[in-house]
Amino acid sequence: MRRWLGGWCLLLTLIAASPAAAFDLYDFDLTAFEPRPFSWGGYGEIKGEHLRLNQEGAFYKLRHYREPRSNLNRLTPSLQLEGSYRRGIAVLQGKARATAWWDELGRGDQTDLLEGYLSLTPTPGRSLDLGKKVIRWGTGYAINPVGFVERPKDPDNPEESREGFVGVGLDLTRSRGGNLRTTSLSLVALPVTRDLNEDFGEADNLNLAAKLYLLYRDTDINLLGFTGNSRSTRFGLAIARNLRTNFTIHGELAHIPRQPFATLQADGSMVAATGSATSYLLGLRYLTARQLTIIAELYHNGGGHGSEELGRFYDLAHNGYEQYLGTGATTTLARAAGLAPRYGTPLVGRNYLYTRLSWREPADILYFTPAVTMIVNLDDDSFSLSPELIYTGFTNWEGRLRFTLLSGDGGSEYGEKANRNRLELRLRRFF
Repeated sequence: MRRWLGGWCLLLTLIAASPAAAFDLYDFDLTAFEPRPFSWGGYGEIKGEHLRLNQEGAFYKLRHYREPRSNLNRLTPSLQLEGSYRRGIAVLQGKARATAWWDELGRGDQTDLLEGYLSLTPTPGRSLDLGKKVIRWGTGYAINPVGFVERPKDPDNPEESREGFVGVGLDLTRSRGGNLRTTSLSLVALPVTRDLNEDFGEADNLNLAAKLYLLYRDTDINLLGFTGNSRSTRFGLAIARNLRTNFTIHGELAHIPRQPFATLQADGSMVAATGSATSYLLGLRYLTARQLTIIAELYHNGGGHGSEELGRFYDLAHNGYEQYLGTGATTTLARAAGLAPRYGTPLVGRNYLYTRLSWREPADILYFTPAVTMIVNLDDDSFSLSPELIYTGFTNWEGRLRFTLLSGDGGSEYGEKANRNRLELRLRRFF
């Protein structure tokens, strides 16, 4: 004990005798930890695809009736840049993507400003956003029925960047003790003109949306609403809760009391009507002790098309193709092609099961993640199955090899797609 006390006394004496030396030993620059005013990043990517075409599919006949082929090869380079500039309470953020593609049928390119907005945060509980921004509402992983003011996710790549809409957003947040720990109110104003947000809905309208977020006893609760003349008024509820640290359940419910819709008839005509629609999603995310992540979501699309109506569209495309082969006329084909955007979007039907399994570093193989994604149309039993291999062993590089198989009988959603399967290799360099 005496030696221990003596050692500490000697150390304190040396520090008192040489204060400058002691402070130099532990000195560090606090400014090095301050956020930089300007930051930027992004990635460059090159993707190669080999597509085996489905020559019996309705969408194949609409796209390739003039030049029949069994395969298609495509090369797609792209560049995505994002950056932010911070000054005081203001942050200016932007994200843009440029893409080009080449295949045996032609070439093209596209440049999009995904986001570009000014964010003002005068206090930690208040913020105002002005400009083009992606607003993420909902708890679902691949699908968000309550995403009232956002573009839908790509179910095959739900984590990829999307394009936002131009608007004004206000967020007010309050935190406190007790069962109700956090309350947040988000308000969004979204104008639509012929040149601004023109793909959101009818032009010359101002649309308003609101979300009330509550964190109550470790449960995330979201109450949502939208009103405006560009789209029908709708209401939503989204909930998520961690049952365990590795097990989360979530759900969403969206209801549209009154909306116009059109139904394709057997003769190819469209009959307009008005009705209500209710969509919902139930999902879970589970992480096993061996780093296997399981995501499953059951989705009912109340605004989707029934199997009978989809079958009428497929018959219209097939009849148009037969008419073209027999007479050379393209009238019916053109009619079907005009309806293709309505019936060719992802998850166009009524009921789906989405499942994704990803296993991080199996058998201790570092930087390696195999995964498989399956989307099943529960009404016609058609599906897409996508196993993939992801490797990130080289600094700032990511490689992904994916194979997608589409399967289904004639008249089913995935059985009528333009492709039978697709092999894809993607290399991405982050900076």
